Amino acid sequence: HNAIGKKCAEAGLKYGYHNHSGEFKKVEDQVMIDYMIQNTDPQNVFFEMDVYWTVMGKASPVEYFKKYPGRFKLLHIKDEFVIGESGKINFEGIFKQFYKNGYKDFVVEIETPRELRAARGDAEAAKKTNEAMFEAAKKSAEYLQKAKFVK
Repeated sequence: HNAIGKKCAEAGLKYGYHNHSGEFKKVEDQVMIDYMIQNTDPQNVFFEMDVYWTVMGKASPVEYFKKYPGRFKLLHIKDEFVIGESGKINFEGIFKQFYKNGYKDFVVEIETPRELRAARGDAEAAKKTNEAMFEAAKKSAEYLQKAKFVK
């Protein structure tokens, strides 16, 4: 990552890494994401925390923001489906600590649940999936717009 990040920086680009749950597993007694953070140059490599996958990896986004305050420069907001509905993710704490670390940029993703993925060529199923996704996007946007902790 360091070499690629350096080439990107030389070209005026930023190079970042987006986590999933697997990076929170230990390899040779060290958590993979910790190893990556500790062994990459902050000038060349930044991290985008996917809060859903961090929680699924049995880690705390807030604790990682505290542990590495200058490394997670982009926040990736995601939930099981509609943002804020699962109750598994402490969005308030996450946003507050992210802002406290001096960052503000975030992206939102709504992932299609397996049960809604349309079978190939099934127009009716595809229509239902599209409707469900637009409704999820609407509810997620409303949640984030109403949340007092989102700036």
